[in-house]
Amino acid sequence: MSAQIRDDEPEEVEIPAIRRPADTNARLDAELLRILFNLGDSSKFTIFLGIVVVGLVFVPGYAPAWTLPAVIAVQAIAETLFSLVKKGFRQDADAVAHTSKWAHRYTAITALSGSTWGLAALLWLPQAPLTHQFFFTFVLSVLCTATAVTRATYPPAVFVYTSFVAGPTILLFVLRGDAISIAVCVLALIFLATLADWTRQVQRSYREAVRLRIQNADLLERMS
Repeated sequence: MSAQIRDDEPEEVEIPAIRRPADTNARLDAELLRILFNLGDSSKFTIFLGIVVVGLVFVPGYAPAWTLPAVIAVQAIAETLFSLVKKGFRQDADAVAHTSKWAHRYTAITALSGSTWGLAALLWLPQAPLTHQFFFTFVLSVLCTATAVTRATYPPAVFVYTSFVAGPTILLFVLRGDAISIAVCVLALIFLATLADWTRQVQRSYREAVRLRIQNADLLERMS
């Protein structure tokens, strides 16, 4: 009789875990990249106005007239490539799995975009007076700060952009060799190091906020 009772007992059934469409970290990285692309849309046209305003300070007084269209052309190419990468990411049906690919492509283009101002420095600064060079340096500091704000969700893009933006100008000041120029270089390096640390802190805050949002969404989904 006891054997009959044991036969009637239901067997334990192992319930498989619910499979998510992607792990949390992959979805987190994709969401941070989406935020990065959305924030960058707001400055795609104003950057050209900035180039023209700054360029007219140096052209044609201290640089040939053709240098301004040349700088604008580099930025136009970069903005076109930015648009293609963003469009590709948004249309990618498996964007979460391909986040790293799109992020690397975007970062490569930030080097070209930063080269816009690197080229401007090489074309406009050599014959310009020191006051104009200081003005240009101030503009670069604004650009570096702005990119740290709009690209903080992906620090590699910030680091690459600021390197290509500031590198040529710092080199020109180093080559001048006087005390003021060396002081400007030292202060610029301190500023960039501080900006890099700030960017990493902001990115960590973004990650935690987005991670919490994803976890809450998953919890609501499981409860529904």
